Parts: sequence; C-alpha cells; structure tokens
Amino acid sequence: MSRWLKVRAGSDWRRWLRDLADHCHVTEATAIEQALWRYAEGVGFNRTPPRRNETTSRRPPTVADQIRAEQHHHQVVRTPDEDRP
Repeated sequence: MSRWLKVRAGSDWRRWLRDLADHCHVTEATAIEQALWRYAEGVGFNRTPPRRNETTSRRPPTVADQIRAEQHHHQVVRTPDEDRP
C-alpha cells in the first residue's frame, strides 16, 4: 500500500526541483529519491533502500554511470573512409 509523502516548500524551491528533474530527465520524485540515496551513502548509511513503489526499481546512477553516459553521448562514430590518411 502506497502512502503519500508531502514536502512543504516554497515556489522557488519547487521550481528548482522541477528544473533539476528536467535536467536529469527524471521525475521530481526520482530526483528526490536519488538525492536521498546518495546522501545516505555519504553519511555511511549503506543499506539499499527498498523500492519506492511498484514502478521504481532503478538505483540512482553512480558517478561511473554518469561518466559512461557522458562519454557515450560525446562518442564520435567514424566511418572506415575517415580513418584513411
């Protein structure tokens, strides 16, 4: 059974959260979930959190995941002709 978790926040903070989520291509709830997971790891609380609900099962991306994604995004595909002198 799901329960709602409410966060009281001003319009500027909500806009900031929405912009962060858009930047990361995730929902606002997922941005919060990932931030909490990283915070927990940072303070030494290394227990894996349970799934937030039935639709979320992905762990937040690690720094290595982000680097790989960035490298893949910027990867240049060369054709055989381009490799010739």
